[in-house]
Amino acid sequence: MSDYSNDISPRTMNRVLLDKLMSDDMAEVKKASRGLDDYTRLEVQEKGFARKILPPVPITNDDLDKQLNTEINVKLFEMAPDSPGCMSVPYGGLPMNRLMKIGRYPVYFARLQTPRFIADASSLRTLDIDLRQYVSDSAVNDMLAEEDTGLLSAVNSVMIGPNTIVPETGVAHWVEIAGGITRDGVNEALKIMPRSSRKFEAQTVLVNTIFVKDVQKWTRNEVGGNLAEEILRDGWAERPMLGRTWLTTIKRELVGDYTMYMFAEPKALGKFCILEDVTMYVDRKAFMLEFFAYSEVGAAIGNVGGVARADFVGASI
Repeated sequence: MSDYSNDISPRTMNRVLLDKLMSDDMAEVKKASRGLDDYTRLEVQEKGFARKILPPVPITNDDLDKQLNTEINVKLFEMAPDSPGCMSVPYGGLPMNRLMKIGRYPVYFARLQTPRFIADASSLRTLDIDLRQYVSDSAVNDMLAEEDTGLLSAVNSVMIGPNTIVPETGVAHWVEIAGGITRDGVNEALKIMPRSSRKFEAQTVLVNTIFVKDVQKWTRNEVGGNLAEEILRDGWAERPMLGRTWLTTIKRELVGDYTMYMFAEPKALGKFCILEDVTMYVDRKAFMLEFFAYSEVGAAIGNVGGVARADFVGASI
């Protein structure tokens, strides 16, 4: 039976945690650490948008590739070659030779870690907040925010800049659209990816919670059916719209109020790898307790044709 039942008070849970951490038995300390660690892993699956857009895959030490110019852990992934197309030839003719080239791209790993949280053990004796939940939520939210930051930084980098043609696909993948956040404007944004030489369609759309406030202004003529009434009554919820999955985030510092990111299906996008998943470190030195979380992950965008961004200029303020 778990020591952290939802039926007991935060103060009681803190005392159980304190008893384990203050024990001289290292097995008990590790048990307390696992209690924090298990809670953390649960939250990782529920928060952040990077893992929803590009689901992570586990990587072992045996999967890593050595590199001459770096000691950073790295894994190489292969890209499918471009198709040269087909041609008609007369009877008796043979096709021209074409050397097949397989591209590769690296995923470099980095360690993410939270600040070290410290507490005097005596402060847990009468504490009325759930220390486990506080530490776990703070740690996980910070780490997932860093994953989200890294993903969008990579996406912005491969798209080069606003209204700039990407050489690999022959079109701009970061486009400014005039007229504000309208149904017509959103549909123009959805044309960005299929216009490229790669011809992918967006599967997932990412916007922030301010953006959807403008979507909620759409009238029955724009939305159609009873959805306008449903949105007015119940507000916006993450739902399929225009055949895509829409994700919303409160991280306005990452996703602007009038910005819309679009992503192809994960297998046409890139790789997100986990070498070491979120782990909570717990230690005790005399009467001082310390906690921090860390992980080792890596991600890369392997196909610029699988991402797009629209900035809606002239949107309402």
